[in-house]
Amino acid sequence: MMKSRIKELPECVILGMENLMFVYCSCKVIWTVLVTILGYASSLPVGDDSICTVEELAKYRIIFIGKWSQTAFPKQYPLYRPPAQWSSLLGVTHSSDYSMWKKNEYASNGVRDFAEKGEAWVLMKEIEEAGEKIQSVHGIFSAPAITSGTGQTSTELEVHPRHPLVSFVVRIVPSPDWFVGIDSLNLCEGDRWMDEVSVDLYPYDAGTDSGFTFSSPNFATIPQETVQEITCSSPSHPANSFYYPKLKILPPIAQVTMVKLKKSQLGLSAPFINLPAKSNEIIDSVSGRISFDALANIPAEWKTWLKRFHLDIRVGEHLLDESAVQAKEKVDEVNVRLEHLIEQIQHVSKEQDYEREREEKFRKTSEETNSNILWWAIVQTLTLISVGIWQIKSLRDFFIAKKLV
Repeated sequence: MMKSRIKELPECVILGMENLMFVYCSCKVIWTVLVTILGYASSLPVGDDSICTVEELAKYRIIFIGKWSQTAFPKQYPLYRPPAQWSSLLGVTHSSDYSMWKKNEYASNGVRDFAEKGEAWVLMKEIEEAGEKIQSVHGIFSAPAITSGTGQTSTELEVHPRHPLVSFVVRIVPSPDWFVGIDSLNLCEGDRWMDEVSVDLYPYDAGTDSGFTFSSPNFATIPQETVQEITCSSPSHPANSFYYPKLKILPPIAQVTMVKLKKSQLGLSAPFINLPAKSNEIIDSVSGRISFDALANIPAEWKTWLKRFHLDIRVGEHLLDESAVQAKEKVDEVNVRLEHLIEQIQHVSKEQDYEREREEKFRKTSEETNSNILWWAIVQTLTLISVGIWQIKSLRDFFIAKKLV
């Protein structure tokens, strides 16, 4: 029945339908080819700059400098309880598979706790889990807190060719959930490590608290917002502590400098040198150890006044003791936690000093008030007695004048 109906259609209609089918099939083939090409292109590396081909480890000294002064940021500058200061610096060296925090993305629970309260436990747990699951973390580093808005702190870090990125956070104290930091800074440039890097730092909002000022009470942001940079006009609210509408850009609130210290080839393979043995050399083919006897070819009559020495040179790969490495990592973790505890103790001590100062002021004010009340009661009593005597005398004089008495 269908075939008979198709046969009954005009020839031009049949040709049109065939053309449509041909166009449809052609578009489908072209679409499949495009999807395949795009998928292949997306799997290619971004460029040679993103691949680190250096073979050795590198050590850097990271120097964090606070520039949060009352001159640069006069609006609502915190002077007490607590005064302007910086928390301890917590950072990590990692690969591109891990991210501590990113602009325009949601902060993790660890970053939220650190930005709001300065607590690093959850964040350190997240870093450890990332290192254990996908081997994306090389090491954790920390630096002591700065007890004022201006000052500096420093520490050392180590980067690996497979983990050349550096990220860290430092909390602004006091603040609702504001911090400064660096996200995935690459210290490797192709086949070499950068000698020195300096970066100006600006404040960021973690997106977990809706406070506008440094001393705002806790007011959770529901739903949570993404991490955003704080500028002189954003958030656009006059109550914001960083709101300076007359400025085009905020001055940097801090600066970080990373200086390369020295090269290190610990944990990497060194080329094995197979030297031919001589009469005064002993070569251990297993460990690559070469021992020299400097007196082997010296005549016997000289040896009576010459002293013997032994030179031991090790060439080749020497693996680190895993137990020692793990112990060092545990010690580093304990150091970070101890520094955090010390910071918390210092904060509690400052709070106690402040409360003690307030109590002394309150007691002094209370004593002065009690003294003033006592004198006021005495003055009031004397005034009443004086007025009473004056009234009695006036009435007596009035009765005498009227000859009523």
